[in-house]
Amino acid sequence: MNTTDIILICTNAPILLVALYAGYYFSTFGKELRVFSGFLFLSVLIQFPSSILSFFYTNNMPLLHLYTLLGGLILILFYRTLLQNYLPDKTLKYGAGLYVLFILIDSLFIENVFTFNTIGLTVEAVIIVILALSSFLILMNEHTAFNNKKLLKGITWINSGLFIYFTSNLLLYYFGDYLVHQSVSISSFKIIWMLHSLFLITMYLFFFVGLWKASKN
Repeated sequence: MNTTDIILICTNAPILLVALYAGYYFSTFGKELRVFSGFLFLSVLIQFPSSILSFFYTNNMPLLHLYTLLGGLILILFYRTLLQNYLPDKTLKYGAGLYVLFILIDSLFIENVFTFNTIGLTVEAVIIVILALSSFLILMNEHTAFNNKKLLKGITWINSGLFIYFTSNLLLYYFGDYLVHQSVSISSFKIIWMLHSLFLITMYLFFFVGLWKASKN
């Protein structure tokens, strides 16, 4: 087993640890972090079956389509909760509905559920990057609106993790279908997904720091 394989396998560890941490402190979280915790719990429920299927060389793309639908929806609802005092409530409420409709149409009629959903992932990444940037701008100018400074620090770390991950993987999502189906060497493919795994681990490290800062006494 080489370094690349080890990193790909170890990607599951931070996902599980952060989800367990969120579960332990869930009762102490406010609405924002409770909604976000739903994303962490979903990640565990999707990631581990996906890894098992991959280990047995079984197509796990349907799980990716499901994760794109539900994960993106939860993150939009997280930002809706976070930015409810700064954006019209209907903006992200209807936006979440349109997102779900688009992903369903994409998975059912455009991109087969057994293939890499390039369009859906790209749309999700663009939306989260826009929301993350908007949150940076709003939170930087509205610190006094948050009475809970711990929450503000925690949210900043979480938002940074989301921004780094989805920005870094935007090109990977966009060219994902080509990488999966065209003549890319196995070694090159593993290196690309190793980088994806490193970005994923980085994101969950940011999540852990964010939850820790928001939950510590």
